[in-house]
Amino acid sequence: MKRYLLSILLGTFILAAVGTYYVHGALVELPQYKLETIEGDPSEIANVDFSGNYWGGKGSKALMVSEQGTQYEIDKSLFEENVTDARSWMFRQPEFRKLKEQHPHFIRGKNKMESFYKDEEWLIYAEILQKKEASQRITFKIDMVNEKTGKVTRHRTNVDVEVEDAYRFFYVEDVQRIGNELHVFARQNSEFHVYVFDLSSGELLRNETISLNIPLAEGEELSLEFTANEIRSGSGEYVVLRARKQKAFQGQDSSRLEVRGESYYSYSYASGQLVELPKMLDEGTPGKNEFGDFLRLNGQVLTVLKNDTNAITWMRYNLRTGQVEKQKTVVTAEDLGVEVITSITLSQERIFAMLRHEDTAMVAVLDAKSGNILYKGKTVFVGPSSKAEEQLKNLRLLNIEVGV
Repeated sequence: MKRYLLSILLGTFILAAVGTYYVHGALVELPQYKLETIEGDPSEIANVDFSGNYWGGKGSKALMVSEQGTQYEIDKSLFEENVTDARSWMFRQPEFRKLKEQHPHFIRGKNKMESFYKDEEWLIYAEILQKKEASQRITFKIDMVNEKTGKVTRHRTNVDVEVEDAYRFFYVEDVQRIGNELHVFARQNSEFHVYVFDLSSGELLRNETISLNIPLAEGEELSLEFTANEIRSGSGEYVVLRARKQKAFQGQDSSRLEVRGESYYSYSYASGQLVELPKMLDEGTPGKNEFGDFLRLNGQVLTVLKNDTNAITWMRYNLRTGQVEKQKTVVTAEDLGVEVITSITLSQERIFAMLRHEDTAMVAVLDAKSGNILYKGKTVFVGPSSKAEEQLKNLRLLNIEVGV
């Protein structure tokens, strides 16, 4: 009887999941939306989903809108929610899904995109294991699968570290292969290290400390940000570090963080050189971090973007040549024919922008090299035109997810 118990339970679970799906669909009728092209090439958003919420009725409903239509989060069956989507924060990453499809067994238990490296010969995963109790030793866990033979190699390498702080924090930021060397760029408390291993034996060849040597005034702290190649598992020659000097001020009822300055650096895996970069974009009023900005690294080209809801501003810098590839480019909300630019992201030389015009959510795609508008579209309500105005007011698109 025990032999069949698992099958019986699984069958009952599947029936319940399917039943839940169809009963829910029959009871709840939610509005349907889709993207409609205004101008440009619709293929620019073929692998893009725009997620947000529907605010009609009671509370909000999470959804995703594309050219094909609408997918509500609650439309997923019980089976999808508890099994196939149990770790949706990871499975929603297109790059991770692709790796999982290609190597389902090897990927099992590996859930950090920054720990992956892939080329035509190898898929590699490297992470740092550390004991919960205070220890001056960490262990690098390096697993590799040969893309041609399927053979899996595993290395476990102990490394002695010098950490004075009681709180010890180690984290892999990026993994790269250069010939028969594996380079692991890691954060160790408030500093960066590059650990280099022999790919064949797993032996540690060297441990390089990345020293920025930035002087700090009394009360200032250094905030470090790391940017790797936008395709995290792919080959990349460079990484970029941004260091911000900041000081915290505590008032009676609130606190604030004042930015005192920032600097940029590139690190080359091939040469091991750390190079300070020129000032990227205007920092705005001293002491204030006025605009939400972010960095994207595509191969050797670094793009710095800012969006203040009225305009998208960006510049491009070639790390290999040391030259500004594109001076500051500005595309305003007026240029796009909207009132507000709600959010932006950049992927593979395309800037994707979420827009708002009156009560309609819109999207645009810009060429990061030229600044040209490649596509512009708007959300439309799929249903009676008499209800369109009301239903479009209830739609809020917030996030952009780009496939690879």
